[in-house]
Amino acid sequence: MKLLKLVFSAFGPYLGKETLNFADLQGRSFFLIHGPTGAGKTTILDTICFALYGDASGENREAKMLRSDNADIEQMTEVEFTFSLGQDLYKVWRAPEQQRPKKRGEGTTLSTADALLYKINGSEEKLLVQGYTNVTLQIEKLLGFKSNQFRQVVLLPQGEFRRLLLANSAERQEIMQTLFKTELYRQIEEHLKEKAKDIAAAKKVLDDEQNFILRELEVDSLVCLEASIASKKITLEQTGVKVEALKALQQKAQGEDVDGRLTESKFQAAAKAALEKAEQKTKIPVVEDYRKKYQAAQQAVSLEDLEVQVQSLLVNVKTDEGKLRQTSERVDYLKKQLQVAEENFRKGQEDEPKRLVMDAQVLKLTAFAEQLTGLANARQAAKQKEASLTQALALQTDGEKKILLLAEKRQKAQALVLPLTQEKAKIEGYQGELVRLKNLQIKLNEGEKIDSELIVMLAKQQQEDLKMQQVSELYEKQQLQVMRLQHLFAIGQAAILARGLKEKQPCPVCGSLSHPNVASSTEILPTENEVKEAQHQLAELDKKRQQQHIDLSKIETQYATAMNRKNDSKFVLGENPPAIGEVIKQIKLYESYLQSAKQAGTELTEVENLLEKLQFEEISIGEQQAEYSLHYKQTDNEYQAAVAVTKEREESLPEIYRDSTVLLEAQRDAIRKQKDLKYAFEKADQEVQRFRSEYAVATATLEMVQKNLLQEQDRLAQTEQKFTMRRQNAGFSSQEEYLTAKWTEKKRQEVKEKIRIFDDKLAAVEDADQKAQAAIVMLTRPDLTALEQELQKTAQDYNEAYALWQREKEQIKQSQNKAKRLQTLEARSASIQEEYGVIGTLAAVAGGNNIHGMTFQRFVLKSLLEDVIDASNMRLKIMSRGQYTLQSTPERTRKNAAGGLEIEIFDQYTGYARSVATLSGGETFLASLSLALGLADVVQSYAGGIHLDTILVDEGFGTLDPEALDMAIKALIDLQKGGRLVGIISHVPELKERIDARLEVTKGKQGSQAAFHVG
Repeated sequence: MKLLKLVFSAFGPYLGKETLNFADLQGRSFFLIHGPTGAGKTTILDTICFALYGDASGENREAKMLRSDNADIEQMTEVEFTFSLGQDLYKVWRAPEQQRPKKRGEGTTLSTADALLYKINGSEEKLLVQGYTNVTLQIEKLLGFKSNQFRQVVLLPQGEFRRLLLANSAERQEIMQTLFKTELYRQIEEHLKEKAKDIAAAKKVLDDEQNFILRELEVDSLVCLEASIASKKITLEQTGVKVEALKALQQKAQGEDVDGRLTESKFQAAAKAALEKAEQKTKIPVVEDYRKKYQAAQQAVSLEDLEVQVQSLLVNVKTDEGKLRQTSERVDYLKKQLQVAEENFRKGQEDEPKRLVMDAQVLKLTAFAEQLTGLANARQAAKQKEASLTQALALQTDGEKKILLLAEKRQKAQALVLPLTQEKAKIEGYQGELVRLKNLQIKLNEGEKIDSELIVMLAKQQQEDLKMQQVSELYEKQQLQVMRLQHLFAIGQAAILARGLKEKQPCPVCGSLSHPNVASSTEILPTENEVKEAQHQLAELDKKRQQQHIDLSKIETQYATAMNRKNDSKFVLGENPPAIGEVIKQIKLYESYLQSAKQAGTELTEVENLLEKLQFEEISIGEQQAEYSLHYKQTDNEYQAAVAVTKEREESLPEIYRDSTVLLEAQRDAIRKQKDLKYAFEKADQEVQRFRSEYAVATATLEMVQKNLLQEQDRLAQTEQKFTMRRQNAGFSSQEEYLTAKWTEKKRQEVKEKIRIFDDKLAAVEDADQKAQAAIVMLTRPDLTALEQELQKTAQDYNEAYALWQREKEQIKQSQNKAKRLQTLEARSASIQEEYGVIGTLAAVAGGNNIHGMTFQRFVLKSLLEDVIDASNMRLKIMSRGQYTLQSTPERTRKNAAGGLEIEIFDQYTGYARSVATLSGGETFLASLSLALGLADVVQSYAGGIHLDTILVDEGFGTLDPEALDMAIKALIDLQKGGRLVGIISHVPELKERIDARLEVTKGKQGSQAAFHVG
C-alpha cells in the first residue's frame, strides 16, 4: 500500500480542513513528521488508521474521541484517504458518530457513523461498498490483514510498537498465518483429523453391526450360522412335498364347485324368463288404448294450419278496431287545440306597439349602467389613493422611531464587548486541562472495565466447569444404560427363540433334539429401536461433552488475556491512581468552565455581528427616510386628482340611478317584460303551425284505418267457414272433440316410442323363455352347500401347509442374507483397520501429538519465522553493533502450550540466549524495529497478495544513543531505497537536520495545521 492523498477535518487538534498530498514529497521516500508535543503528529497516523479500519492507531483512543472539541458545529469530522495497491487506486471516506445541526429548526441531532470505498479508474470513481462495517471488511480483504496486524506491520504506533516482538507464540501465530496465508496447512490438519475420526467411526459401526447380527441370530460365529441353515433346508423339502399333495385336492374340489354353480345358474335363468313373460302380457290392454289415441292425434295434425290462420285473423281485426277508436279521438282533440292557437296568434299581433316601447327602455337603462360602472371605478381609485397616502405617512413616522431605537441598541451592545472578550480568552487553558482529565478517566474506566470482565469471566469459567462435570456425568450414566440395554436385548432374543423349541425337534442354532436349559427372561425386554435410540442419545451426549470442553478452553484463554490487560493498566496508572469519582467531578467542573467560555465566545461574535448590523441599519434607514418624504408628496397630488374625477362622473348621472341596486332592478324589470312580450307572440305563431299540420295527418290516418278494418273482417269470415268443413271431413263432429284429440309433437313421439319398446320387449321375453326352458330339460339341480363346504376344507388345509413352507423358506433366506452380510463386514473391517494404521498416525503427528507439541501449520510458520528472523538480524546486527541477534527456540513457555514460534535474544558479548523481555527500552526499540522490517521484507518476497510499500514509525528514537540512532536511521534509509515510503515521528532535533523531507505540524489558537516541506 502506498499513500497518495489524505484529507481530514475537525480531527483531534485540527479544527478546520487539512489536505496532505504525498506527491508534495517530490519523489522522496523518507520523511519526518515533526512538531511540538500535543500538536497532532500521532493524529496524522490516527486519521490513516481510522479511514481504513474505523479505529485509531492506539488502543487507548476510540473513534468517538477523535472529533475536535473546539471545532465549529457546522464542520463535520471526516477523513478521505487515497492509496494504491499495486496498479489499483482506491479512495476511502469515513465519518464517526457525531452531533450535527438539524436540517430544519434549531438545535443538533446525532449523525450515525458511515463509510464509503471507491475504486479509481482514470477519472471515474466506482463505488465498491458502503457502510461502516462493510467498508472495514472490504479493506481487510484488500490489504490482507486486520487493524491490529496493520499496527504491527505497517503503522507502528506508540505503546504498541514492541507487541510483535513480545507477543507469545499464539499471538504471533495469528499475525503470521494472516500475513502468509497458511490457512491451507491448518485445513490439512483438520482434514487428516476428520479423516481419522471417520475411519475409526466406520470401524466401530462395522464391529457393532457384526456383534448385533450374531446376537440377533443367537450364534457365536459364521460357522454355526451356516450349520443352522443346512438343517433348515432339509425340513423345508419335507414340507414342500405335503404342500403339493394338498394343492391337488384343493384344485379338484374347486372344479366340482364351479360346475355346480353353473348348473344352478341355468335353473334360476329359466324361472326368471317365465316370470318376465307373464308380467309383459298383463300390459297389452293399456298399450292398445294408447295406440287408438295416437291415431286420432295424427288426424288432428292436418287441421293445425287453418286453425292458426283463424287465430291470426282474429288478432288483426281486434287490433284494427283499437286503432280506429284511438284515431277518431285524436282528430277531435287536435281540432279544438287549433281553434285556441288561432285566437292567441290574433291577440299577439295586436301587442306590437308595446314591444317597441319596451325595446327603447332597455337601451336607455343599459347606457345608465355603463355610466354607473365608470363612477364606481373612479370612487375605487380615489379610495386606493387615500390608503396609499395614509401608508406613506405611517412609513415616514415609523422611520423616525427606528432611528432613535437603533441608537439605543448600539450603546447597550458596545458595553458587552470587553467582559466577553476576557472570558473567551480562557478557552484554550480549559481545553488542555480537559484533555488531560479525560485521558485519565479513560484509563481509569478501562481498569474498572477489566475488573468487571474478570469477575464475569471467572463466574462464567466456574459455570462452564460445572457444565462440563454435569455433561460428563450424564455421558457416563448413558454409557451404562446402553450397555445394560444391549445385554437385555441379547438375552431377549435368546428367550424369543427358545419359546418355539419343542422336545425331539432340532434346535435351529445347534441342531440338538434335547433342550435341558431353555433361555428365559423375567425382565421387560427392550426393542431394537429402544437400543438404537439409547445409542443415539449416547452419541449426542459425547458431542455435547466435546463442545463443552472447547467452550471451557475458550473462557480460560479469555480470562488469561484479561489478566494481562489488567497488569498493563496498572503499569500505566501507577500504584495510587486518583479516584474516578474525583476525576469525573473535575471534568464536569472544567466542562462547565469551558462551556461558559465558549458561550462567551459565541455571545461576543453575536454582539460584534449585532454592532455591525446596527450601524448598517442606521445608514439604510436614513436613506429610506428621505425617500418616504418624497413619496408622501407624490401620493397626496394623485389623491386630489382622483377626487375631482369622481365628482365629475356623479353629476352626469341621474340621482335616482346613482344607486347600483335601483338601476339593476329597473334594468332587470324592463328586460323581463321585453322577453315576455316577444316570447308570447312567437309561441302563438308556432302553435298555430304545429296544430294545423297534426290535424291534417290525423284526418288522413282515420280514413286508412277504416278501410283496413273492413278488409280483415271479410278474410276472417271466409277462413272460419273453410276450417269447419275440413274438421268435419277429418271425423271430428264438434270443436270440443277436435281439441281433446290434439297432442303436442313431443307427446306424440313419446307415445309412439313407448308402443315400439313394448312390442320389442314382448317379442324378446317370449324368445328368452323358450330358450331357457330348453336348456334345463336334461339337467338335475345340484347341492351347492355341500360343494362349498368341501372346497373350504381343502383350501384351509393347503393354505396352512403353504404358510408353514413360506415361513421356513423366509427364515432360511434371512439367515443366508445375514451370513453374506457377515462375510462382507469381516472383509471391510480388515480393510479399514489397515487404512487407519496410516491415516491415524498422520493425523496425530499433524495435530501436534509429537515431542515438540507442534502442529503442521506451526511447522510451516516456524520455517517462515526463521526467514523473518534472518531478515531481521541483517539490520539488528548493524543497529546493535554486532551484540544482538534474534533466534527461535523450540522450548514451550508451558507444557500445555503450543510451541514453535517463540523468540529469544542471543547476546554475543555473554554467549547466552535470554528472553526478549529482558532488553532495555532502547534495545527493545531496535529489536522491535528490526523484526517489523524483517517481517515486511519476507511477506513482500513471498508475494501473497499483500503489498507492504509503506512503513510509519511513531516510537522510541529518543531512547537511543547517538550511535544507535545513526544505525537505525541508516536502516530506514536503506529500506526506502527499495521503493518503500518511510515516515517517522520524533522530537529528536538531530533528525530534523538530517531529513530534508518533513511534514511540519504547527500549533495555534485556531487549531493545528500540517504541511509538507522539502529541502
